[in-house]
Amino acid sequence: MNINGGCVFGNGNAEKNKVAITSTTVGRNVYGGYVDGDGDAENNEVTITSTTVDGTVFGGRVVGNGNANNNKVTINGGRIGANVFGGCVRDNNNGDATGNTVTISGTPKFRADRILCGGIGANNESKVFTGNTLVIKETKAITVRGISNFENYEFYLPQDLKPQEPILIANDGGCSWDKSKPGDGGDYSDPCPLKLSKTNITIYPKEAIEKGTKYTLIRSLQGFDEISKERKPKSTGPVVYKWDDNLEIVDNKDLATTKDLVITLAQKSIAPATEALCKGHGAGILLANDGLDCILKTMEESERLLGKHKKHVEAFAGGSLGKL
Repeated sequence: MNINGGCVFGNGNAEKNKVAITSTTVGRNVYGGYVDGDGDAENNEVTITSTTVDGTVFGGRVVGNGNANNNKVTINGGRIGANVFGGCVRDNNNGDATGNTVTISGTPKFRADRILCGGIGANNESKVFTGNTLVIKETKAITVRGISNFENYEFYLPQDLKPQEPILIANDGGCSWDKSKPGDGGDYSDPCPLKLSKTNITIYPKEAIEKGTKYTLIRSLQGFDEISKERKPKSTGPVVYKWDDNLEIVDNKDLATTKDLVITLAQKSIAPATEALCKGHGAGILLANDGLDCILKTMEESERLLGKHKKHVEAFAGGSLGKL
């Protein structure tokens, strides 16, 4: 049977429902919110932990006219037998499926002929793409058929990640769902390059990354689309890095023909743990001068991090901070 957080047969809204499933088997689909007529399925949450789901997982789905926005799907281990959609309005022509988040952690198994999708619908790309986010938390070798309609990718690198070991693998690249194809509501689109031209990629390393170490974020067997110049900070790709501006894409001179999106570090970075220490214990830090000089890169950052504890830290540092 299906599991629904909130279900409306007819017209109405399915909003702010929460579904949490742990250590069991679900024979069919899971919906955070489901509307079988006109209405919105928004702000719903689905959390699946160590569970086998034979069907599809939807954060929100609307069959008639309406929106499936701002839903969250979290997969913590287990096995997913079909597709994962943050929001789905594939059967109507007017709704949006934006602002949805799909998070994957643990060691879940996905069928290699299924897809991960931020939003599905019959409208233009912006209505099923904008604000949708795929979060990969400390896991790797997640293999699916295709990945599509995510504006944002967030990678929390696992501690045991080996150089050039892929975190995400997409056999058919950006394969999505095509409503125009014959079948029950459509069918899978043809294999195609995975789209990066309008995406933002954020990386959260748990520790400092050594210079020259290479990490493969995504392996797309169909390659990647062309990256527009306006999305290329420092001409290295459409990447926004959380901890270090010196991270860069390498070995990807032509992303339309390469299969791996690889990043490396151009310079030694500051460990996030060190920065957090400075933020959380301003008055009680006993650090050597060179440590403080490394952490406090700019006078503006010094002022923000240290604030009212400036005098205490200056005393410990022996004056190496200079004038704040």
